Amino acid sequence: MEVALLALGKEISAELDALSLSTGESRRIVRLELARYATHALMMPYGDFLAAAQLVRYDIDVLRSRFNVSFEQATSRLTTLARPGAAGLPWFVHVRARPCRQRHSQGGRARISEGAFGGQCPKLGIHSAFAQPGQVLAEAVEMPDGNTFLTVSRTVEAPQAAFEERLRRIAILLG
Repeated sequence: MEVALLALGKEISAELDALSLSTGESRRIVRLELARYATHALMMPYGDFLAAAQLVRYDIDVLRSRFNVSFEQATSRLTTLARPGAAGLPWFVHVRARPCRQRHSQGGRARISEGAFGGQCPKLGIHSAFAQPGQVLAEAVEMPDGNTFLTVSRTVEAPQAAFEERLRRIAILLG
């Protein structure tokens, strides 16, 4: 991401200027997200990644290995395959969860709005992933409106900074 920020700094700044963002914080966040997107595009070029995803039937572990990226990076890239005329499957959300709290990152062509269901939400298998570290869990989830989606969850371990530091594990869910 640092390389993308350095090499594409002018292009990222031009995109930020075109958005007319009102606060410094919004510019900071969008700048990082544009750099993240550019990084994924460089590491996993759209056409190559889409062709590979279709060839291996969206097997995330095979994609991760083929493009030498993390499970989280591969799932994040899958949510961006929405080019008109060359779209991948409509992945709707990319969720990162920690055992103590949850953070949502949304992307893709379809979206789930928790508010649309009056505060109701389906039980997601992402929390079950902590009981089976490193295992890919796939399940069908039925939404309160009757729509059914496939979800894929798995834990990943963050780099450990020091020997005495506790293991940092998060779970990833892609729907």
